[in-house]
Amino acid sequence: MSDLIEAVFTSDANGSQWTCCAWDPRTGTNVMMYKGGGAAAENSLVLVRHEYLITANNTKPMLHIWPLNSQDQVSGTRFITPGKVLSLDVSPDGNYLVAGIQEVVHIWHLCSGKMITALSKHYQAVTKIKFTDDGSHFLSAGQDGNIVVWNLTKAISTNQKEAQPLYTLSGHGLSVTDFHVGAGGVRALLYTVSLDRTCRVYDLSTGNLLLDIVFPEAMQRIVVNKSETVAYLGSVSGRIYEVNLCSPPRSREYHIGIEESKNSFTGHNGSVTCLALSVDGELLISGGVDENVNIWHTPSRQLIRTLPHKGKISNVAFTCVTRRLKEPLEAKHKPSFVVTGNLKRMVDVEDDNYVVETIVNEAIEVTSARPKRPAVVTSTGTATTDSSNEIEKLRAQINELQKVNKELFNFCAKQSLLRE
Repeated sequence: MSDLIEAVFTSDANGSQWTCCAWDPRTGTNVMMYKGGGAAAENSLVLVRHEYLITANNTKPMLHIWPLNSQDQVSGTRFITPGKVLSLDVSPDGNYLVAGIQEVVHIWHLCSGKMITALSKHYQAVTKIKFTDDGSHFLSAGQDGNIVVWNLTKAISTNQKEAQPLYTLSGHGLSVTDFHVGAGGVRALLYTVSLDRTCRVYDLSTGNLLLDIVFPEAMQRIVVNKSETVAYLGSVSGRIYEVNLCSPPRSREYHIGIEESKNSFTGHNGSVTCLALSVDGELLISGGVDENVNIWHTPSRQLIRTLPHKGKISNVAFTCVTRRLKEPLEAKHKPSFVVTGNLKRMVDVEDDNYVVETIVNEAIEVTSARPKRPAVVTSTGTATTDSSNEIEKLRAQINELQKVNKELFNFCAKQSLLRE
């Protein structure tokens, strides 16, 4: 344990000095700078097995990856994506990368770069993607107010034409801005926040709503301590609310009053964009549109230190890393696995022999990632041409319906906000 240190990884919307930077929160000193990736998109900073750092470019359809103890990116590998990534996460074992591009969720096998599948269950852009702690499931939230829970094994298996989610949570009326998945795999608790001013607590295994907390303003971010006794929620005004989960209300719906609003962290000038907690829960890290990362002492709610940046804070991650973060890249300190393949930009339907392995609860389940293409024998090309034209017409209709749905959703959201 003496070889571990706590580090805070931050990124901002400017990206002129670095793409991401690691800090020592106890002293406020700079530990490592990761350069060459431009500005990182929100919800796109991920540590892969504490050996790699991955971010998505804020303006280009591209991912950037660094060894954790090197400021130079992995060379000889291209991480081009089908579109600009809005959010991403990597499975705990480092095998699968899941990214949200507009309203579609894409899954890659990280080491080989093969795109396994693309999932379309959201009607609006994806806002956040997160795996459960055991890697068996992942969740995707969107601007449509929905949270979709996916079983990883079923998502990457194509025994059916399109993978179906475990279930969809559609309780929020406006965009889901953030969520937190507790410990326990699919049996964990799920905490969600939205612009509709609510925080909802669900039983992830069943999807049942356990608690609905209503705030006086729209919520942007949420983080819960390891013991899941206290939740911290960042708002659009810059206030950070502290909610005690040890004494829940008797009713399912609970409204935060004025007196409870006073027990909060105040120090940001503008919306809170990021929240993270230290392992022991004593330090709360917050970032905002005011270009500052604030470090708070949670028992006293005192501001300890401010780390100034040059743009809106886009990502904050608090994690334990080894002290080799400060050491040069030597052979004995190289990562235990190597990313060798470029990311493919589409699903390769011709690759029938590609097999993936999913480890769930220490049991290996092997599934074919590509179905066998059925043989089609035709005397002329007429039937094939007619089928292709019909598919193109159906795709055009789907695109038109998605456009109309998006316009209708935006109109309803504006009307709802005007009434408030």
